Amino acid sequence: MDQLTPMLMSILEKQARPNVQQKITEQINTTKGDLKKDLPNTIMASIKGNDGNGGGNAMISQIIDSLGPNFMSRVTSVTNASIDTASEGMDALLTNGVINIAKKVLTQNSGDGQAGERGGFNFDFLKSGKEGMVNTTMAASAPVIKQVSDNMGNKLSSSIPASIGGAIQKMADEKGGAGGAIGMAAGLMSKFMGGDGPGDHSVSGGGDTRTVEASGGHTGGIQQMLQKLLAPKILLLLQPYMQKFEAQMRMSGRSGFED
Repeated sequence: MDQLTPMLMSILEKQARPNVQQKITEQINTTKGDLKKDLPNTIMASIKGNDGNGGGNAMISQIIDSLGPNFMSRVTSVTNASIDTASEGMDALLTNGVINIAKKVLTQNSGDGQAGERGGFNFDFLKSGKEGMVNTTMAASAPVIKQVSDNMGNKLSSSIPASIGGAIQKMADEKGGAGGAIGMAAGLMSKFMGGDGPGDHSVSGGGDTRTVEASGGHTGGIQQMLQKLLAPKILLLLQPYMQKFEAQMRMSGRSGFED
């Protein structure tokens, strides 16, 4: 039976892996496309309180409006860059996870030590047919799919709030800084919000100064205020996209094995 091991592993590597990785890459790209299409406008509406969830503030809207039309393109650029960075390497991670699980299921013993347990192979798995093998593998792969989804979501929720706050800070600095009209208005707003931005206390999902610098923004009071405002909202905004990714990934993985 040991002679079968290299052959079966080779089949998984040469036939299953390319199809699975193709399907996974396609689904990740679809999710990235959805995020890039929807997220910038959704984030802007959330900042200005126009998302239908309440919490709007006239002063924040005025600050955003005063930055001019270029701010929207800046939000889009920062968001798209964060999406690309967060998804790097996720296709390989998920492909390796699914294939490794398939190998584990194939070679592990099954049953109660009788019919299913012969020479270390899971013959029940082999005899279940392609559909049964796919169903078993994808069911076992659910934790890996969830891990990749969580990794992407955590990276996005960590970088976007800090980066967009940094973009606002940079544009405000270019229009007079803390002593300018925008800076003074933001300072009042920050005090109204409690003045406990990430410079004083950590904000879950808020990012850090390296995130701001990487996206070309500035740190400061305005950045801290917007980071504090956005951090919890980004987590909520991402949830439906990540849940959809997980559901479609399970189906995408199935079709990859079935090709």
